[in-house]
Formats: sequence, structure tokens, C-alpha cells
Amino acid sequence: MIKFLLTILSLYSCTCLAAESLQQHPSPYLRLHANDAVHWRVWDQTVLEQARQQNKLIFISIGYFSCHWCHVMRDESFTDAEVAEYLNRDFISVKVDRELNPALDHYLMDFTQKTRGYGGWPLNVFVTPDGYPLLGLVYLPKKELLSLLKKLQQGWLEDRDELFLMALKAFEFSKKQNGQRMEMPSVDDLQQYLLDVVQQFADELQGGIGNQSQTKFPRPALLLALLELYQQQKPEWLKEFLLLTLDQMATRGLHDAIGGGFFRYTIDPDWNTPHFEKMLYTNAGLARVYSRAYEVFGRVQYLLVAEETVDFMLREMRLPNGGFASALSAHDSKGVEGGSYLWQRDEISQVLSSAQWHRLGQVAQLLDVEGQLLPAAQLVGSDWKDVRQRL
Repeated sequence: MIKFLLTILSLYSCTCLAAESLQQHPSPYLRLHANDAVHWRVWDQTVLEQARQQNKLIFISIGYFSCHWCHVMRDESFTDAEVAEYLNRDFISVKVDRELNPALDHYLMDFTQKTRGYGGWPLNVFVTPDGYPLLGLVYLPKKELLSLLKKLQQGWLEDRDELFLMALKAFEFSKKQNGQRMEMPSVDDLQQYLLDVVQQFADELQGGIGNQSQTKFPRPALLLALLELYQQQKPEWLKEFLLLTLDQMATRGLHDAIGGGFFRYTIDPDWNTPHFEKMLYTNAGLARVYSRAYEVFGRVQYLLVAEETVDFMLREMRLPNGGFASALSAHDSKGVEGGSYLWQRDEISQVLSSAQWHRLGQVAQLLDVEGQLLPAAQLVGSDWKDVRQRL
């Protein structure tokens, strides 16, 4: 069994050599961590061999360059001397770019979601020297991470057999779930189940899925499926939900009315305040959503949103070699979240006429107390295209 597991894990290995330093790594995310206080390793088979020889738990931390909470955890913990002391002494720490190791990311994300009920990035998983995932978690503040490291190491020293058994049981449980054969429901049953769930969790006031205390994600795949179901069945409640959601996403903070494209999500349920990260898959998905919505509802504004989103990807995300960047970071060159999207009051006043300033709707109320910062995505109004061109 152990040999089998090591073989499976080796399939998820990066082709990079372990001896290669992070400074020379082709991944900008791994290069970002080159000067951390934590002594990171790249992922390959020698990690497991070293873990077995030293009888240490492996700490695998997975993220990607534009991930906001990956940056936060790096600044709080991975550059901190106290955290690094524990990780460097008691664990073998491995830093992984999920975009270069999607199979490993999928394997450990699946484990984390099944054992914790949720997932996300940074994805941090403790693995036994035999290759069994023991504990998966996402972002943790420094204080909580330190407490966890101490408890894990103490448990590993005092009762490693118990921890190994826990990891083995979790693996067997996950394997059993993946291997279970279930009777497939009919297409009609699946469609009705989807509609029931959406109706249960739909935000009838602001659109989207979730209650008033949650962040809001655009969920392009779900919206495409719902558009198809509406065209087939025409339930009136679904039409109202789709139109509300599409309008809210296109006219509020999720949509960058000046720079173009959509942000990954908003940190409030009203679609007002974006997390300033733009993903290629989000924008490609929403371009399809609004194009399909134009076909279904015949609203020209949806076609304009789709075209503008495609233009944004071609203009801002296409690389010189013909490929596309997977994401645009929420952080600017100074490490400020949203720094590329925030405007000083005097910068705005220089490009807007007094009439535009008035028509854009009490802009001053969107500024902070000292009149310093304004999310550019909230500069929306009847003449926003003219404003965008001038900016």
C-alpha cells in the first residue's frame, strides 16, 4: 500500500529538480517566496524520501501569484522568524504553484474539501512521511498557525502511530467515496434539484447566490446552466432572478466599468466592493454568459457587456507569445491590494467636467473621510464610456 501511495504521489510531482533554487524557478509565484524566512523545497520525489529518513511531517503550501490570501499569509507568517523556526526545524516545507501542479492541487484540495467541508487558497496540507494527507486547511492567521504547528509536532513526537492511523483512515474514506457507484438520477431529476437549490439560496434582493452576510461570486457555469433551463421551462421566478443578477453584476463593483472586465468576486453581498483580482476563467465564462443572455432575453446591453469583456481579455490579458495570462493580481507593484484601481480625488477631478461629476451621483460620498480613495469600478453612470476613454 505504501509503495502504491508513493507511486501515486510521484505522478503529481513537478518536473522541476529539487536542487533548483526558487530564485531560478520559472514560476513567478515560487520566485516570490525565494526570500521567505521559511526554507521552502520544490515538490518532487526526494521530499518523501527526506521525510521518511528524518521522520518528519511534510507541510505542503499551494497557491498562485494573483491569490490575495496567499500574499497575506506570506506577509504574516512565511516571512516571520518565529513561524519559520518551527517549520524549518520540525517540518519539511514545500511550496507549490497550483498552475504548474494542477494534479497535486486537485488531489489535496479534494482531500481538504471532504474532510473540512470547504477549500480554497492558500491550500495548506500536512502529509505523513508515507504520503498520506493528515490535515488540510486554508488561510490561518499567524497566531493560529503557530498554535497548530506546536500541537501537531507534539502529537507527532508523542503519538505518531495515532496520527498515522488517522491519516490512513481519512485516505481510505476518501478513496471509498471516490470509488462508490451510485444510481444515476434522470436528467429531469437533476435539473429540478438544481432549480430547487437555486431557489432556496437565491438572493432575491441583490441577485446571486448567498445570504446577506456573504461574499458574492459570479458563478458563470451555474448562470449558463440556468439560462438553458429558463429557455426550456420559462419559470417566471428564474427570469426575475437571472435579470436581477446579470444587471447587478454588470452595473456594480464586480464589473470594472473603466478598465474593463470583471473582478473575481465582491467582499460584500451587494456587489459593491470588489476583491481586486481578475481571473481569465471568470471573464471568459462571463463573456459567454452575457452573450447567451442576449440571445435568451434580447437585451442589447448584455451583448455590449460580452463584447467589452472579450475586448478586455484581448487587450489586457493576451501575452506577446499568443497565450493568455491566467490572472491579474489584486496587488500593485508596491504590494497594495487594489492599488492599481484606486484613485485620488484630484486625479478624478482633473478628468471629469463639473457636469459629469454631478451626474455620476454624489461621488464625494464614496470617498473616505479625508477624500483620498475611490474604487474606480464604482464610477458608473450614463456617460461612463466617455469617462473611461478620458481616464
